[in-house]
Amino acid sequence: MINLCSSVAISKRSLRQLVAVALAGVIIVWLMFIQLYSKGVVEHIVDNGTQMEADQSNPVHFSEQTDADFYTDPYQLKDICNKLPETPKHPRGILISHKTSAEPLKIFIWRQMTYMDPQTDWRKESLTLCPFPPELQPFFDFIRASHVYGDQAVNLAQWEQGFAPCFFFNKNVPEWQKNQINTCGSSNLKYITTSNYTEFRDADIIYMDYPFYNYMAGKAPFWDVRRLPPRISHQRWVLEYGRESIANYPHVALPSFLQQFDLTMGAPAPLFDVPYPLLPVSEEMARRYTEVKPAFPVDKKPDNYVAFVISNCQPRNDRNELIADLIKKIGAHSYGKCQNNRKMPDDETTKGRPWEEVKQEVLAQYPYTLVVENSNCVGYVTEKIYDALAAGVIPLYEGASDIADYVPKGSYVPLENFKNTDELVKFMKEADRSEFYKWKEEIKADPSKFCKSCHQGKEPLECRILNHVHFV
Repeated sequence: MINLCSSVAISKRSLRQLVAVALAGVIIVWLMFIQLYSKGVVEHIVDNGTQMEADQSNPVHFSEQTDADFYTDPYQLKDICNKLPETPKHPRGILISHKTSAEPLKIFIWRQMTYMDPQTDWRKESLTLCPFPPELQPFFDFIRASHVYGDQAVNLAQWEQGFAPCFFFNKNVPEWQKNQINTCGSSNLKYITTSNYTEFRDADIIYMDYPFYNYMAGKAPFWDVRRLPPRISHQRWVLEYGRESIANYPHVALPSFLQQFDLTMGAPAPLFDVPYPLLPVSEEMARRYTEVKPAFPVDKKPDNYVAFVISNCQPRNDRNELIADLIKKIGAHSYGKCQNNRKMPDDETTKGRPWEEVKQEVLAQYPYTLVVENSNCVGYVTEKIYDALAAGVIPLYEGASDIADYVPKGSYVPLENFKNTDELVKFMKEADRSEFYKWKEEIKADPSKFCKSCHQGKEPLECRILNHVHFV
């Protein structure tokens, strides 16, 4: 009986070994098949019915995208300022759970432009150091490595771990405003503004208004996380984007960037939770525009029709070509750096006066001024057209497709109405210029009608943020 059981056990072992060998053989054959198949696929890729020899150093990328731009712009940033991605909004606003509405909220001003001031004397500023919490060490290491270099860095002592120049801590909030409790009229909420990194952990809201230095051109994800503060669970992030077009800083339009913030503010309006124009116009400003009379009579034929002050000579549109053509065909006067042929006044009458005021006086000598933004992006409306209205001259406008939402109807000449500069020159010589001042009567009666999207709120920026705070 014992011998029989032993034989059966041996037979079962042999059977298991046989099965194992067979399975191993099947697996080996299958792996060989996969290797041979894969080699065939790699060596010959079938695309649209034709065979192409593969170059493993230059891999082929498959996609159903038929747009030719896809292959040169895989992240679709080329015209993102006019093809804005859908960005989920934050209808609940800023949720605060660690404080009550009776306590003041501390708003930390995280203003990155502070670190890039070329006039900063780093040797001098490094003599006085202030402490910060350890989670900010990587940020300050990066800032020092990125911006303290050249002659300024020679023999400059290393900032001690946990310390940075107090210059950073004091730059963005005036001394008189430190620890001052302010109250918002509409919400009755209280707040304190600070830029003291020593108190970073105590901040409730981190307010960032200068994301330009986050941008990394051509390198995904197109922004540098080392320039952002570390996340602390109770803190809420607010972004304000202004002063530049999305064409120059497309990372700001990416949902993956915007969704890092609890509240976003800025232009273009469709992109942000709280629309905020690049150059807000108060009703008082609108009323002032209506009171400006054209310095050059509308019924008089001018010797010089058009002038402009443009100094960004690397636009993302046809502005340079327009400038050259108008200089050639109608003798336009260029006071800026781009194709300059006239000098701005620089004498006793201009010393100590605001640049905008001098510029407007110069433009007022002409019936027209060329107003072309550096990029044609929705919502990108800068001071140029408002300088023209303040000078009492007629703007020849190219830029934002929604410009009609930012200035009165009939106050400007859209360049898109002309096929070429020949038509534009003919228009300037023959047009009834008085037609472009009729808007003033309606706006005098009701300054709120000056525009649809350019008016600013009457409250301080901090209160506009706190209007979106909810305590839970």
